[in-house]
Amino acid sequence: MKYVKPCSLFYEVHKRAVEMVGKKAIGPQLLGFNVLEKYVIISISDPKLLCCIHYGLVERKRRDIHTLANLFQTLIPKYNLEGVVIGCPDAEDIDNHEVAKVESFVEDLCNTRKLEDLKYTYWDTRFAPAPVGKII
Repeated sequence: MKYVKPCSLFYEVHKRAVEMVGKKAIGPQLLGFNVLEKYVIISISDPKLLCCIHYGLVERKRRDIHTLANLFQTLIPKYNLEGVVIGCPDAEDIDNHEVAKVESFVEDLCNTRKLEDLKYTYWDTRFAPAPVGKII
């Protein structure tokens, strides 16, 4: 996976979505996930990129990073995924250990080399529409 800035990712995916509408094909979608202490919450954008839909909750275990990467691989063709949006706590706070945990998780996911065609970005969870904890 390759990191890009949030606006760049959205612009690229939105541009492709507009192209696909002209061809009457399903547009590209985004995979989203939030990394919690024990779980990863997965969501997928709708084809119009207007909202995201809760996909599922996966137990997070360090040894299962390849299993999670395999799951994401199966979702790529099914939902025409072109990017990943990763929820991240306040990235401005240098001492925030949660940020380090999320970045470490993403690094481990990148090291599987199973999602190399996808671009990813971080999104500040303070802008999330609902508290993630309520989903669990």
